[in-house]
Amino acid sequence: MNDEARALESGEPLQVVDVRNPARIAEGRIDLVPAGRFINIVGSALLARLATTGLDAAIPAVVVCGHGNECAVGRLEASG
Repeated sequence: MNDEARALESGEPLQVVDVRNPARIAEGRIDLVPAGRFINIVGSALLARLATTGLDAAIPAVVVCGHGNECAVGRLEASG
């Protein structure tokens, strides 16, 4: 189990940013955080919509991507 999974299971304050398309999320998603800390933004719209997501820079974020790459993580890190 990785650090992020342990943090989610232990109830640490985290945000989940899921960059998969809505159809994939309908098949299943991480539901270990309150609804207000689960954010779905399709990866291609991430930077354009980032300011309106309600993400709290003070709370660590876990990024879920169906492609297994870190492009969305890099975009979030670059934006602060």
